[in-house]
Amino acid sequence: MKTFKKSLLLLAVSLFFAATTFAQTKSLAQKADDLFEQKQYIAALAKYEEAYNRISSNKAEKNRCYFQMGECYRLMNNFPKAERVYKRLINQKYYTTEPKLYYYMAEMYRFENKFDEADEYYAKYLELVPDDKLAQQRKASIIYVNQLF
Repeated sequence: MKTFKKSLLLLAVSLFFAATTFAQTKSLAQKADDLFEQKQYIAALAKYEEAYNRISSNKAEKNRCYFQMGECYRLMNNFPKAERVYKRLINQKYYTTEPKLYYYMAEMYRFENKFDEADEYYAKYLELVPDDKLAQQRKASIIYVNQLF
C-alpha cells in the first residue's frame, strides 16, 4: 500500500513538471504573439527568438516564429535583416503556407526604390493570390514608375 501511494505521488509530480515544461515553450510564442499584436516589435522579436531556439521538432511552428521575426524586422524598417529572413523562408518554400511572404518582400524592395526586384516579387505573389487588388495596383505602379525612367 505504501509503495502504491509513493508511486502515485511520483507519477503526479512527474506529470506536473512535464506539463509545466510543455506550457512554457508554448507560452513563449504566445507571449511573442501578444507583444506583436500590441505593436511592441522589439520585445516580440526577443520572445520569438527565444521561442525559435527552444522549438526542436515542430518545423511548422519554428517557421512561423521565424516568419514573425522577419515581420518584426520589416515593421521596424530593418529591411536588410528582414530580407535575410524572408529569403531563407522562400528557400524553405514557406510561401506555400504564407503567400504574403512574396508581397512583403516586394513591399520592402519598393520602399528601397529597387523597382525591378519589387516587380518580380509582386508577380510571384499574384501567381499565388491573383485576386489581390492592392498587389495588382502596386505592380501597376511599379510598371508606371519604370516607364518614367
